Amino acid sequence: MLQKSSEKNSSRRFIGIELLRWSSAIGILFWHYQHFFYTKAIHGEDFQDYESMPLYSILHPIYMNGAKGVQLFWAISGFVIFHNYGLSKINISSFARNRFARLYPLHLLTLSLVATLQLVSTLLFANPQIYFDNTIRNFFIHFLFISGWEANPSLSFNQPVWSVSLEILIYAVFALLLSVKSFRQKPKRLWGSIFIFTFIIINLIEVHGIFSCLLFFSLGATLRCFLDKLGARATLISTIILFISVVDKYILQNYLENFENNNEMNSELILLFQISCLIIISINLDRLWIIQRNREKIQTLGNLTYATYLLHVPVQIIFLVMIQLLGIPVLPLVKNPLSLFAYLVLMNVLAFFTYRLFELPCTKAIRSVQYRH
Repeated sequence: MLQKSSEKNSSRRFIGIELLRWSSAIGILFWHYQHFFYTKAIHGEDFQDYESMPLYSILHPIYMNGAKGVQLFWAISGFVIFHNYGLSKINISSFARNRFARLYPLHLLTLSLVATLQLVSTLLFANPQIYFDNTIRNFFIHFLFISGWEANPSLSFNQPVWSVSLEILIYAVFALLLSVKSFRQKPKRLWGSIFIFTFIIINLIEVHGIFSCLLFFSLGATLRCFLDKLGARATLISTIILFISVVDKYILQNYLENFENNNEMNSELILLFQISCLIIISINLDRLWIIQRNREKIQTLGNLTYATYLLHVPVQIIFLVMIQLLGIPVLPLVKNPLSLFAYLVLMNVLAFFTYRLFELPCTKAIRSVQYRH
């Protein structure tokens, strides 16, 4: 049953998922807006002045939960990668080349840009911007795309790419598993078991961040396995659960605050439920007329995700360097709501042109080498 469904839907692109993928990147932009307040070398100190960020009283749920866009993206990746590759024998070299073509060129470009900008900042102001542990060793760790593999990754260069580097390990696990026929034939059992096992391990012992990545990736893959069951009824239930979880946190917080925060397991479990609900709802958004009418526009937004994620730190460094060179006070400017709006618009515009003029040509060029061979 699952095999037939997969064959029928293998070329399907989930428009609601594309919208959710873009939203995860926007959440990260909100979370990292705090970087604009890093006007001095504060390495080792946590940012606490959240209420000074623009429109915080209204947007605080987005500011404070934007970092969860990383886990959401991992789950979306699991869903999409399984949809594209999950039920057929995988050509490991082809899969690796496709992933390399999609991820590495922009990573190398932004790493080079950040390294240059940090050197300029150090020459001008005697300190870098935002991330301070920019050693030669860490540069090569970033160059090799393994910045998230260490037990305690340093804050250096284009730091957000740590989450992508972890996903590369999961891609390797995914490809190896699918090279085994018995695993391909029972995907529900495989990915459901991985999800349950990883969740138990994470909550029993302190483990590397790769297990968190595997947890959410396997969640997405498991949801894709049960795609035929995720119809209108599942959407209704998911909407209710998601609504209750949001109400619990932001309206009834004074009464139920201990429910979410009594231990890490509860917090992780709630996040898993929320992300599951978001994915199920997003899958079924494709039924809506307005989604289908704007299909191409939403696909375009989905394509901006990776560039938005990798470009925002270089853009922030450029801003901080320029504003200090001009002698303009930073904080009054970045506290203005118009600055937040301009930042969000600018990042999406830059991501659009980066995808069209750099990412897409690089991806096609690298993949064409594969086809010629």
